[in-house]
Amino acid sequence: MILFWLLTAVIVLFCGAIFVYPMLSHKEVDDVANRDELNKAFYKERVDELAHEAEEGLVEDQQELVAELQQSLLDDIPAQEEEKKSKVSLAMLLPGFILLVGISYGMYFALGGIQKVEAWHNTIDRLPELTQRLMSEQAGEPLSDQDMSDLTLGLRTRLHDHPNDAQGWYLLGRIA
Repeated sequence: MILFWLLTAVIVLFCGAIFVYPMLSHKEVDDVANRDELNKAFYKERVDELAHEAEEGLVEDQQELVAELQQSLLDDIPAQEEEKKSKVSLAMLLPGFILLVGISYGMYFALGGIQKVEAWHNTIDRLPELTQRLMSEQAGEPLSDQDMSDLTLGLRTRLHDHPNDAQGWYLLGRIA
């Protein structure tokens, strides 16, 4: 049972790391700087295109189009600076992680059937006693229906682990 709890703790910590890591990781590449460089490259490329089109006589108001390009370049800059300000702190993530752990274990205790697993382990621990009582049933009091059910469960578990146990098969055949 301790192994089970250790494994669930490892799984919860792994899930918590998956939850927290993307929010705390800092990108190696600065997205804002990349966007600025890309916008500048688009601007220069478009200005060159306008100059080429003006030479061919396709554009009438080259200065007006260049002014519009400059304005669109300036319009992109404030939006990028606002995005830069959003950061996630550990104090914001801790309640989410605690909530994740609380809901996970709460749902397990509510829906997981831990009482049945503990009863099964207790039955396996009581198997030698129940077997002894079955063998000496003629001399003492008979086993109750619950004891017979527990004995059957314990024997089935033992036979699953040790299928060559002839005495276990004999006892199971006697009570089933």
